[in-house]
Amino acid sequence: MLGSIENGVDFEKRIARIYQECRTQEQIQVAFNELQSELEESISTAMQNTRQKLLENFDEEVHEKLRINLIQSKEYLNKYESWLWDITKFALNDFAEFDRDRYSFILKKNPFEGVKITSGTYKIGKNVQESYVYRIGHPLAQKIIEKYRSIKLPSSELTFDYSGANKKISVLESLVGGSGYLIGKQIRVSTFDTEEYVELFAVTSKGEVLSKDVAERFFSLPADVSDKTIFIPHNLKTELDKTIESTKLQIVGDIETRNSEFFDIELDKLDKWGEDRRNSLRQTLKDLDTQIKELKKQARYSSNLPEKLKVEKERKKLENERDNAWREFDSAAKLIEESKDKLIEQIESRLEQKISEQDLFIVKWNII
Repeated sequence: MLGSIENGVDFEKRIARIYQECRTQEQIQVAFNELQSELEESISTAMQNTRQKLLENFDEEVHEKLRINLIQSKEYLNKYESWLWDITKFALNDFAEFDRDRYSFILKKNPFEGVKITSGTYKIGKNVQESYVYRIGHPLAQKIIEKYRSIKLPSSELTFDYSGANKKISVLESLVGGSGYLIGKQIRVSTFDTEEYVELFAVTSKGEVLSKDVAERFFSLPADVSDKTIFIPHNLKTELDKTIESTKLQIVGDIETRNSEFFDIELDKLDKWGEDRRNSLRQTLKDLDTQIKELKKQARYSSNLPEKLKVEKERKKLENERDNAWREFDSAAKLIEESKDKLIEQIESRLEQKISEQDLFIVKWNII
């Protein structure tokens, strides 16, 4: 029957026959209901197959951006979840059983002594039920990341298998059959705070510099490792060094932009807070002055001495409050200026930047 759907001519003949054989509207409706029921399973199967073919041919980046329904897309993970999944499988190979289709694993034994980690089922993704939610912030994930961050990696040759990966990664297709070099670096910028960046720098053997996004896609592929000694040719090393320096300048520039925006925002907050405070105190002073004038007027027109004394005492009290309000006004102005001075000092300390870098790994890459 699926053939009837795919073959428009056969389907049209079925429709024409219904109109020829049926005499009333009710008969036509019954016939169409029977046809729909007959074709329902075939239509559903055809739609599911079409959807699956589309998903299989989507670029990996498209899956990450669209975040397609997990079930329909075979639970595609975003980039960082995928990295976490891969490093977890490697780290817990002897401690857990993994279910690739569900992106879950059963932890049988705690791999880290001294850390409370519960055995059981863990799962990456949303709407996780009857399992522990596994994400980067989980103590188990943090211990795994900490462990492998401390390992010093040797220079190696990696042969990435694009042809056998069953993935579509458009940015790597033109690199199949090619080779080059890749350096992973940790760049640390110490200012008021310390910021760390992991950057990838890649170049082809022909001298074409690849973007960080392309270099990251390499690690979506399976790879074979060789322990060959790596020597980066001088001309390619020069290209990589230029890219590294350019990236460092970009990082510093981004930090300066953020600091500038931070300064503007905080200064604007101080100005608005100061203006609100001053306006409030001005209104208080104005109200006190009005009340004092009114009391003076009452005292002047009063002929009753006890009443005059009472009014005078009230006036004196309000004048003291006014003096205190003036002192508070002056203190508020000083506090605002002191806050601005502290903000300026804070920004100045951020301008005193120290940049350091550390090689994480050096790789000669091939893509087949």
